[in-house]
Amino acid sequence: MTWACWRPRRSTRPTATVITPKSQVPTAQVIRRFRELGMPVDEVRSILVTSDPAARSKLILDHLSRLERQLEETQTAVVALRALLEHAETPLAVEHRTVAPTRALAITARISLPEVAAWMLTAYTEIYDALSRQGVRVAGPSGALWPTELFLEEAGDAVVFVPVVTEAQAAGRAPLHRRPRRRAGRRRASRRTLGRG
Repeated sequence: MTWACWRPRRSTRPTATVITPKSQVPTAQVIRRFRELGMPVDEVRSILVTSDPAARSKLILDHLSRLERQLEETQTAVVALRALLEHAETPLAVEHRTVAPTRALAITARISLPEVAAWMLTAYTEIYDALSRQGVRVAGPSGALWPTELFLEEAGDAVVFVPVVTEAQAAGRAPLHRRPRRRAGRRRASRRTLGRG
């Protein structure tokens, strides 16, 4: 068996000598290259042990797709951060209004951030079905309350509700709520914002 030995020619620090069989040098180079490209160790091992070119190509393509997704997410984050910097000095125009007490059929649940869309759709469907069965008129647009922790910790107690004109009977997960009088604030759209396509 032939052995290859490398020693740094110039170094002021003590170094270890790595001795590798010459026949394993190409494999070691492949491993190093894939690891430099961020491929997990398990996938590198699978590439080395498989004798199927199609399976090997699929493993590489899967890693490539993962890198492309990460790149897209990074580019999106860069754009968002740049937008924050560009508009850091732009004051937000906020208007306040007082909302009168409101009767509403509502559903409350503790959910995680990835569940928001599916849970909201299911909850609204349940509420509107209950109102339709009872013949209760809707008093205005539906709404939702999202706690800050839902976005910071990706879990929180969310509420969706539909205001009603008359009393409605509780149905399933949707009891009748009386929302107290409250002061609400919202961002007022500027002409510049409205003009964006």
